Amino acid sequence: MQESTAIIEAAKQVREAINQARQDIIEKAVALRVEYYGEIYRRKEDGDRGYLGIRLRERVTGVTIEWGRGQGKGRYAKILKKGKGSKYPASAFKSFRPWERAIALEYEEQFAVLRQLADALLRMHRANIDVFRLAGMDVSDLEALESKDTEVGGDDQDGFGGGLANSGSHETTEV
Repeated sequence: MQESTAIIEAAKQVREAINQARQDIIEKAVALRVEYYGEIYRRKEDGDRGYLGIRLRERVTGVTIEWGRGQGKGRYAKILKKGKGSKYPASAFKSFRPWERAIALEYEEQFAVLRQLADALLRMHRANIDVFRLAGMDVSDLEALESKDTEVGGDDQDGFGGGLANSGSHETTEV
C-alpha cells in the first residue's frame, strides 16, 4: 500500500506539471492572438476591414485554436476546415484578401506548434488518469473534465473575440 501512495503522489505532481503547461499554452495562444489582431490593424489597407479571425477555446489540457470568417460581435459566419494534422493548409485562407492571408499564414506556423503541444499534453493527461486508475483511485471527476470547453478571451469590436480589454482574465463561459 505504501508503494501505491508513492505512485499516487508522483501522479499528482505530474498532474500539477500538466496543468501548468496547459496554462502556459493558453497564455501563449492568447498573446499570439492579440499580436495577430495588432498586425491586422496596423497592416490593413486604408478603409479595408479584415474578416479573418481566431477563436480560442480552452480545454482541460490546452486550447483549441480555430480560424474563422467573422460575422460581428464574437460570431463566425464560417469556421475554416483544418483537415488532418495540426496545421491549416494555405488553401484554407485562399478566399481572404492577400494582405490578410499573409499575416494569417505567419501566425498559423506558431499556432500549429501550440496545437501540437496541446495534443501531446492531452496524451500525457490521459496517461496520468490511467496511473490514478491503476493505483486504485476513483477517476470519474478527472475524466469529466475532458468535456470542459470554454471560450478564451472576450468579444471586441471586430467580432473575432481578439481583444482582451474587457477582461482581466482570459476565461469566459462557453458560447
